[in-house]
Amino acid sequence: MKTRILYASSYGYAKEMAEQLSVGLSGEVQCVNLNVKQNLDLNDVDTIVLGSSIYVGQIHKSMKEFIKVNHDLLLKKRLVIYLCCAFEHEFENHLKNNFPLELLEHASMIQNLSGAIDKSKLNFGYKMMVSMIEKTEAGKKPILRYDDRIQTILSHLNT
Repeated sequence: MKTRILYASSYGYAKEMAEQLSVGLSGEVQCVNLNVKQNLDLNDVDTIVLGSSIYVGQIHKSMKEFIKVNHDLLLKKRLVIYLCCAFEHEFENHLKNNFPLELLEHASMIQNLSGAIDKSKLNFGYKMMVSMIEKTEAGKKPILRYDDRIQTILSHLNT
């Protein structure tokens, strides 16, 4: 089985999740950062995993572009989607606002793998935004980790 994990990450968390998945998957697995490479030959791939972090409610532009260009191909493949979303209560909205309904219905699994914020990696604008979010009720809560969800995806894909 050939699997491609296609992710878009600015600060590294979606990449970290992609790498964790790749280590546990059987068969031929390759991780590709869509921020770096968009033109991919996926015709001989059996399974595609799409993963992106959420920034201000949006997946990465590179992921959106990839989905738009490859929509029909994605519907012909086994598809798994993961988002790195720090606020679990917003997860469903982020899915609906960022992915075509047809892809969401086609995906065999969709998971939120949480998020992480490393302020030292953020630019000034994002640092200011994070500081404002931390003052809200939701922002005062700790970001929960869902490490068991990586295993859930691996179990699903390795069957």
